[in-house]
Formats: sequence, structure tokens, C-alpha cells
Amino acid sequence: GVDFVLERVWALRALEIVDRKQPTISARVQAIRVGDVALVAVPCELFYELGADIKRESPFPHTVVIELANDSIGYVPRREDYANGGYEVANSRLAPGGGEQIVETALGLLKRLRQ
Repeated sequence: GVDFVLERVWALRALEIVDRKQPTISARVQAIRVGDVALVAVPCELFYELGADIKRESPFPHTVVIELANDSIGYVPRREDYANGGYEVANSRLAPGGGEQIVETALGLLKRLRQ
């Protein structure tokens, strides 16, 4: 059943953390400006709302979010999505709030590019 599959995914993620021997994951976020267009590269699959937050709060009139750039750290849910569970949340390698950190980093880079 689905519950068993999700429990197995959680167990595999826990083993991955133990094997990694460190509680953190590095995630390189990049931003490039071409005139009034900004490109943001993230090494993950952001939940839709996180990508939309980057686009909405960007200081550029046109912002493109490029996922799975340079690496793949997996699915990145919003903080509130963890309470709902599901396949993508169970597969996330990040703690709640990790997605918001990626958004903050991207927006900080975009603001610096705009200056």
C-alpha cells in the first residue's frame, strides 16, 4: 500500500543521512542577468509556490527559474507542505524551511544583480 511505500522512502532518507555523516546539504543557487531578464538556477525541484514566490518578488520584469541546475537534491516543499505528507514530501532531503531558504537566497542574489 501507499503507507508502506512512504515509510520505506522515509527509511531510505534516514539511512542516506546516516551514510552522509553530516546533517546538512549544500545547494548552489545561481542568478544571471541579461538586460531585464533574470535567470535563477536551483539544484532541485521546487514546489510550484516557491518558484512563483521567486518570480513574484523578483526585482526584474522577467524572471525564469531553472530547476535541476548543476545538481539534484530532490523535491523541495514549502514549510506547510510537510504537515500534508505525500510522496514528494517523503522524498525531500530538506527539513521544513529549506525551501524558503532557497527562495531567500535567490531573491538576495536577484537584488544584488539589480543594483
